[in-house]
Amino acid sequence: MLLTHLDCLNLAHWLHNTASEDGLGPICFAIVDAQGELLWFERMDRAPNRAVNIAIAKAYTAVRMNDSTMAFKQRLEDENLSCSDFMDQCFTALPGGSPLISSNGSIAGAIGISGRHTDSDQQLADATAAYFYTL
Repeated sequence: MLLTHLDCLNLAHWLHNTASEDGLGPICFAIVDAQGELLWFERMDRAPNRAVNIAIAKAYTAVRMNDSTMAFKQRLEDENLSCSDFMDQCFTALPGGSPLISSNGSIAGAIGISGRHTDSDQQLADATAAYFYTL
């Protein structure tokens, strides 16, 4: 399945509303396709500047590793590895990225979220991925 502009718009609308209503502060979020290319980016009002590139890197890492960045971080710790061992300078081990898996089981892309505590970023990314699965 390919992510369409309409998919991105739907996800962005849902995510913006969810993040605006939970009282935890503004975020940046990025949606990438199955190859890790940026399709959509949004920076909510008052989201920190540092979150821009981090959100993009989280989405990229999640799709390239076919797993959440939380799981990637755990793998690095378990196997005593670093991001540089994967020879991709765009990788990050910061939690907040999740692959977007379609109902047929294929990875269509990924979401990356930054701007809050990394645990909150990851929970929101996972919730967005769960929402995408229902589309």
